[in-house]
Parts: sequence; C-alpha cells; structure tokens
Amino acid sequence: MLFQCVKTYIGSKQVVANFPNKKSIVLRGSNGEQILYVLESLLSQDYTNYYLDLDRKNFGLSYTELEKPSQLDFTNGFILGKDRTVTFTGQVPAIHCIRYVGDGTVRSFLSSKEKLFSSLDINTKHYNSILPLAVWMRMLAVVNDILGFKFVDFVDGDIAFKFDENSEYSIDAQKLVYTLVSECFLTPQGYARVLLLSNLDYLTVKQKVHLIEKIDNLQEHSALITTCDISIDDVSDNSAITFLNV
Repeated sequence: MLFQCVKTYIGSKQVVANFPNKKSIVLRGSNGEQILYVLESLLSQDYTNYYLDLDRKNFGLSYTELEKPSQLDFTNGFILGKDRTVTFTGQVPAIHCIRYVGDGTVRSFLSSKEKLFSSLDINTKHYNSILPLAVWMRMLAVVNDILGFKFVDFVDGDIAFKFDENSEYSIDAQKLVYTLVSECFLTPQGYARVLLLSNLDYLTVKQKVHLIEKIDNLQEHSALITTCDISIDDVSDNSAITFLNV
C-alpha cells in the first residue's frame, strides 16, 4: 500500500485509519466517505472544504467540515492539511488521483511535492496521439475483457463503441467501466495511481468486485480505496480486496 495511515478529526474525535498492506481496500463504517473526502482534499492540495459543498449539492454526499488538522503518512514523508493550507514534507510520491463521486462523474488530477495541483483532462472517447497506439490497444483489451464482449475497438483511426443492451452490464455500467479503466491508462510515467471511489452506481456487487480486481492488476496501480457496498462474503479467500473498518 502506498499510504501508511491517515489521521483526521470528525467533529472533536480523532480518527486514525491504518492501511493494510494491500492495494485495494473497501472501507466499512460510518466514516468511509469522510476518509475519501480527506484523502482527496490532501492530495489535491485543497483544504478549503471546496469538495464538501460541491459533492453535497451535486451528488448528495455528506462530509464533515475540515476544521482541524489532517495528515496522510507515507513511508518517509507526509502531507499535512491545516488552516486551509496543505504542505508536503519529506519524500512524497507524485500521484495521479482518480476520484469517482457518482453519476458517472470522475475527477482526475496530478499531485506532487514539486508541482501544484493540475487537472488531468484528456478525452478518451476519441483517439489522441498523446497516448501511444500500443497503450490504446491494451486499454481497449482490458475494457473488453472486463465486460466480456467487444465493447470498444479501434476503427478507421478512431475509437468505436458498440453498446450491448443484452449484456449483463447495463449501458450506464458499460460507460462507467470504460471511463474508469481509460483514466487508469492516463497515469504519466513516474506517477503512482490512486483511485478513490464512492459507491460504484450502475454496477452489481459481483461486477464491482470483478472491476476492482482487474484494476488491481494494472501496471502502476498503487491504491484503490472505496466505500462500495461489498462484504467479506462477496470476495474469495485469494481476492486482491481487503476490508478496513473506519
């Protein structure tokens, strides 16, 4: 796991989440969404409660205001949020963060000690030479493997989609799988990839488990933390997924 732990306050109570040594973690408990909110605020270098108002209004997500310090610890460094500012200390890796908040909406950004927050906005619905063709082909192969049919292909120099109304995945689910997987292939060289996922709407529990386990196997994958409604009974003994009570 890329992170060691995150420490924050919810009201007057300090909450410490020590992350297990696995890359894909399901948060269980009433503080799960707050932990995702704190992680995004620290990684995006925005400790102003901006996401609190945005996500409450647009997605119905409820967070507690960031009034006291929060800290995200790495092996040899940490990110501290305090008094509406964020500071990096020690060795903090460069991170590509993919945040899913619901209704098909993804926020994707780059964060590092050397550079300010920068949004990563690349349209993967059409071919773009910013990614080598070989990367595109691997991306499409992964999406088709997850969905179990040829959903997307490279035709006449561009990306072509073929939605299947008879698939076990709904049309919205097909779109969501493509969106999340394609974002994973945008991670720049030298960056660790972190996914912060609120409950993955449009997907069944079985489909959520399948998607997370496939993402866990992708190159450059460092962490996936989610509040999905997955229980221990939904995963196999050798699953990449583990659980953390918060």
